[in-house]
Amino acid sequence: MNSTSFTLFNLLYDIANQWVEDEKKVKGSIIGNLIKTIEKKGYLRDAQIGAVKIYLWLKEKGDAGKLSDLIKNGTVFVNDKLIFYSGDNDYLTKPIKRYLNRYLQDTGIRDLDYYLRSNVEEEAYSKFLDDLFEDFDYPNYLFSLPMGAGKTFLMATFMYIDLYMLLKTGDKKRYASNFIVLAPSARKTAILPALKTIKLFNPKVVLPNNEANLLKRMMKIEVLDDTAKDDKLQNQNPNLSKINRTINGHPIANVFILNAEKVLPESIDEEEFKNLSKGQKTRIKKAEKIKIKNADI
Repeated sequence: MNSTSFTLFNLLYDIANQWVEDEKKVKGSIIGNLIKTIEKKGYLRDAQIGAVKIYLWLKEKGDAGKLSDLIKNGTVFVNDKLIFYSGDNDYLTKPIKRYLNRYLQDTGIRDLDYYLRSNVEEEAYSKFLDDLFEDFDYPNYLFSLPMGAGKTFLMATFMYIDLYMLLKTGDKKRYASNFIVLAPSARKTAILPALKTIKLFNPKVVLPNNEANLLKRMMKIEVLDDTAKDDKLQNQNPNLSKINRTINGHPIANVFILNAEKVLPESIDEEEFKNLSKGQKTRIKKAEKIKIKNADI
């Protein structure tokens, strides 16, 4: 690994980087040629290229799956020197235990044997891992880049790469045809105007020129409007007609930008909240924090 401090990012980066380097050596590899094009054009920064490599690895080798599942099935495999505990001779064949062993060691937890002793059922480890990743029902990846690293253009890069790979492979499971961008409290921050700069992104900086020109002509970006409460109550959402107009005769390469508060869960009563999974409770609590924070801006 490239760091003495274990993080999932470092683990994924090392795996993805090695995979990309191998693909670059394969004649006719779509992934290898795409990365060569990006590096040759020299527009993206190192952090952005690193994110692209991980993104493509998650799509291709990870089969666009959940991170917890990729750890469980051994796709993301901790393969460095570990402090093993006694009493479990099958440790090497259990990816969940290997990952949690390293994770718990690096978090400085005491009594490691207590948490990883061999008589704990495999299902218990699996449940702990799901809770650790907040038990999302769908693949959920967070790409964290420093301020000024070009996150907005990286989002545009991901969109164009998805469309490019879709055209090349026809793989609708791994690669998206259309996109939704969620912006926090659009009226109160400068984030929404920044997201609109996606329209200015030139895909020639990451894609071969012919495909870049084609996809640039195809891309349609729409900013959805705020909807009044009365409209919501009467099911008269003007955005529905805007979406229908946009996708009519244009089934792919549509980008819709909207206020994230519109898709945050409404408040629920205490009894309903008790019956939710731990991951669902965590997401609702975070959503409420977003609402409160935006209300204070």
